Amino acid sequence: MGSLFVKYRAGGAPEILTLADFLDYFQKEPPPAPCAVGEEWVDFQGNIVIVREADQIGASAMVQDPQGRTYVLPFAQFALWKKIERRSVYDRLVDEDV
Repeated sequence: MGSLFVKYRAGGAPEILTLADFLDYFQKEPPPAPCAVGEEWVDFQGNIVIVREADQIGASAMVQDPQGRTYVLPFAQFALWKKIERRSVYDRLVDEDV
């Protein structure tokens, strides 16, 4: 994934750091990723992606769509998506009301 930069002002003149350096300096511990490798997510238009990589420092995930195209999806974007829960036949039978 490419490098992202942050421009900020800590008092005097504006400074620029890479996103990784900025987070190392100003963040004690990164928040947990909203997704995990192998999970499937769907947006409100029905677009489905599978998470292939999660970059905690860059706060983004490399995802792949059903056509095989890969792209970067920022963690913030996952708030607009819904995780797809695939249940096995066994799980469905066990949870079935009898």
